[in-house]
Amino acid sequence: MRLLLDAAAERGKFISPTVSRPWARYASPWLQTVHVAAVGPTLRSVDQLRYRSAAARPGSPSANLEMVARRAVKTPAVLWPRWVARLDPPAQVRKHLGPALSAALMLVDSRAELTPVIAQHLGGLIDQPITTHALQALRDAPQWNGIQVALIRLAEYLDAHEVPIDYARRRRLDYAELLSEDDWETTCARAQQSPGNGGRYHVARCFLFERISSLPAHQLSELPYHSASFRNACNRFPYLLTPELLAELDQVAAVFLTRQGIAEELLTWEPPPELLAGLDLPRADPERLDLDDLHCQVRAGHAPLHIARALNTDVRTRRFLLTEYPAPGPPATRRPPPRPGPRRRRRPRNGRPGQPTLTGMQIARRELPRDVLEQFYVHQHTTFVAIAEQTGLDRKHIARLADEYGLPRHGTRPRRAEGTPGPAELLNRDWLHTQYVDRHQSFKDIGQDLGVTPGTVARWARSHHIPQQSNRHLSRPDLGIEDIPAVLQPALGNNYQLRRLRTFLQVAGYRSLSDACAALGVSSHSVTTHLARLEEDMGGPLLVRTLRSRPMEPTELGHKVLNAARPLSDQLGVPTTAVPTKPIRHPRRRRPRTTAAAATRLAHLPALLRPAAGTYGGRRRLRRFLEAVQYPNLAAFARAEGLDPSTVTLQISRLERDFDGRLLDRGGQGHAMRLTALGKGVVAAAQPYSDQLGDLHGPRHRPKPPQQLIDVT
Repeated sequence: MRLLLDAAAERGKFISPTVSRPWARYASPWLQTVHVAAVGPTLRSVDQLRYRSAAARPGSPSANLEMVARRAVKTPAVLWPRWVARLDPPAQVRKHLGPALSAALMLVDSRAELTPVIAQHLGGLIDQPITTHALQALRDAPQWNGIQVALIRLAEYLDAHEVPIDYARRRRLDYAELLSEDDWETTCARAQQSPGNGGRYHVARCFLFERISSLPAHQLSELPYHSASFRNACNRFPYLLTPELLAELDQVAAVFLTRQGIAEELLTWEPPPELLAGLDLPRADPERLDLDDLHCQVRAGHAPLHIARALNTDVRTRRFLLTEYPAPGPPATRRPPPRPGPRRRRRPRNGRPGQPTLTGMQIARRELPRDVLEQFYVHQHTTFVAIAEQTGLDRKHIARLADEYGLPRHGTRPRRAEGTPGPAELLNRDWLHTQYVDRHQSFKDIGQDLGVTPGTVARWARSHHIPQQSNRHLSRPDLGIEDIPAVLQPALGNNYQLRRLRTFLQVAGYRSLSDACAALGVSSHSVTTHLARLEEDMGGPLLVRTLRSRPMEPTELGHKVLNAARPLSDQLGVPTTAVPTKPIRHPRRRRPRTTAAAATRLAHLPALLRPAAGTYGGRRRLRRFLEAVQYPNLAAFARAEGLDPSTVTLQISRLERDFDGRLLDRGGQGHAMRLTALGKGVVAAAQPYSDQLGDLHGPRHRPKPPQQLIDVT
């Protein structure tokens, strides 16, 4: 048959599936089928779908407009995700592929025009040129024959079976009330996930809209879908899904459909995957991918590009699998119980990528479901404090969880007998002012006398407008010190002051604070903070910090504290060896030797130059400084003299240290360096004595004279 058609085409005749009708009017159906199969490869992609040229028995279109309308009711505007993932050609990843495949499904075995079908039955998402272009791209794929067979099988299945979802009605629903912000907060709380900022709520709303209506997210009004960042967030939302969050979102979708009068339909549905069995399609079956490996990659926080390279998958397949089978969330990590002692504020630590730290409320919801908390609190009448001690959770989180579950609170228990005065009668302003301000009692002592908490006393003090003050009292009766020396009393007011005093006693015997921190294994920030607060409490400095040639030494007040604390080292919890018995003297650096001739030269120099001109190295650095100020910057001077720029910078820095001040303001990019006021004074004072500053290079660095070449000829 193809040979006959080729011969007819050579004679100039037009070949199509209907040209042979005049001469083959009485041909058998099988002969007509053979004719269509022979003409099929030369047809356009649209006509190949109409005549089903890739089917086992192609033929003329037989479906009327009514059958196409019924098929459109059973078809989503964007084809099912599994089918789009399987039919997506590797070289053509198009955003209009899903609507184009739905439109192509309407062409199978029908003569319906694309434009009215798309506008009337598929929501008008795309137009005819875009659909034709997408089908042409599919035809260029080597698997075009398998794609045709898949669409033909799907059309025959939809025509022969009923579908549990009316997609045409789903497209006409009003989605203005879908997933309010309160519903999103409640959903995340139940799923033990973070609701994120305001953008994640809109992303979740788009996800639900696509899941219910099978329409693209840009059809949802009042959303910034034109933004590239928002589209990227929508594409990454399946990576954030967990089975619990997906179940909660499906529950919200079911409630929405019930409100719309659709309670009998399923939320999602897709044709049986067996229709794609045995076909040569562009993409492999997503079920063959290792889900455990995919979930590990997602929860490890790897980028989508890294996951694609590691698993050799495309973006549509990953999104389909993560939507249908979300990666489980990280296991609940209960925080360790707080250590005894005063709490310290800690900086928030960033969790590992892909393993977000669960909040206290999320852990409480996971550890205490409603039935468990109701059994503890309502039936057994257990207090929040007792439940917190048993479970290791926070009492405030348990109380919030009880309110969230709607559990009735216990009645307030009477804390005092009838007829006895309460805090309102006892804590009047005059009495509280006398105890707190005049007698310097703390809130803790006043509370213990009245049988109330220190917080209650503090609240009444604020209500009476009594200014808060620091009433220090001895909070360590276990020290066993009867007569505390007067010099140590400001340092033994509470546990914090005792800790600072111990720090001072331990570091006072070292050459510097850095040596003490290295030997004791503590941070320099803690030691510096303790010493600063202790000096503030004692009313003066305790240590003279390390200078260039002098080690750290205690001041006069520091010696008094050390002498008073030495007999009490056992009670204070400090080893005796850590308390120095006398000021530590360290050998100082030997001063540079100055000869008689150098002393004579120094006597004639100005007093401003003597700190640097007392040594040979200082005079050489001063001479180099006088040479360098003639250039725009130190780098230009180093290039002109053939020196290392780092060496020049180091010498100028040492010279500034000798003069105890800056000599140059370094020039930035495109700016020349400038002399400071001290630098100008040094230059003015040193210029008349430049010849007396010695050789610039020194005896060991003086350049050798060039050797003369001998003419051997």
